[in-house]
Amino acid sequence: MSDRFLSGKVALVTGSTSGIGLGIAQALAGAGANIVVNGFGDPGPALTSIQSQGVLARFVGADMRAPQEIEQMFETVGKDWGGVDILVNNAGITTRGAPNVSMSDESFDSIITNNLNGTYATIRTFIPLLKETNDGLIVNISSTAAQKAGPSNVAYGASKAGIDLMTKSLGRGLAEDKIRVVGIVPGFMEKSTSGLVKPPGFNQLAAEACPLGRIGIGDDIACTVEAFATHIRFTTGINIVVDGGRIS
Repeated sequence: MSDRFLSGKVALVTGSTSGIGLGIAQALAGAGANIVVNGFGDPGPALTSIQSQGVLARFVGADMRAPQEIEQMFETVGKDWGGVDILVNNAGITTRGAPNVSMSDESFDSIITNNLNGTYATIRTFIPLLKETNDGLIVNISSTAAQKAGPSNVAYGASKAGIDLMTKSLGRGLAEDKIRVVGIVPGFMEKSTSGLVKPPGFNQLAAEACPLGRIGIGDDIACTVEAFATHIRFTTGINIVVDGGRIS
């Protein structure tokens, strides 16, 4: 979509220095939104790619496991940008292959705290700025791991299942404030969630298991988020599965 439907709006995308989050930020920038980049790693390449689309982009760091850092991000964004129209909760972590019954408390808590608690804390913190727009949008990035159980990564699946229910609940609860809340549920993706190392041949096997014959790419998720921000305006409290039909 090349039209600048989001011109003048501000979007905060957590976990957007690379991967799916960066793709989402680039898509929103392409529609005219100014972008607050957040995440780990060097933000330079992300900022350069976003700014090349003729919008403003700045990096504001915050660890989703640290509520005080989320509060500081809120203060910085409010001071520097004046508000936020779109909040995309994309930051997520996992670990590879730990059997469901042998994860350490530390690993389990870290995933739940980052993915579930961090998403809720970010939403709660940024509600005042989103209310001011009278047309706010929250997009929560989930996973089909919330709906299709596996022999490992119980914490990751549980964290994403919690996000799915949160989306439904907040979709109803925030409607009176003119804030829409939607969830995007990716299936197998070409690029992994932070912390996950795929075994050799995984992408090919995943593609063969998908009715549409391939796994997801960043643009599949980015374009879905952009559609909710620009064209799909009468929807809230739902989770949209973007997985090529694998769990249908």
